[in-house]
Amino acid sequence: MRALQPWILEIFKGLDKPSNSIFNTINKTKTIFGKNLLKITLNNPTSNIDILKSKQKIIKQLLKDEDKFKKVQEILENI
Repeated sequence: MRALQPWILEIFKGLDKPSNSIFNTINKTKTIFGKNLLKITLNNPTSNIDILKSKQKIIKQLLKDEDKFKKVQEILENI
């Protein structure tokens, strides 16, 4: 089965209106780094369980420690 191109799925640009994209709908990032990482992730999805579990573990750790999360967020926003 051939992979669908991102434009067919309207991931980055809506067909009726460019801003009506999946990316713009789910993008809640606060930094340019987060925005770029989200784009890369959507454009290059992985099915590697180890990578997915590693990312999930990092997110869970940050969500458990709100102070750490805020500190990381603050650092990234000031870059």
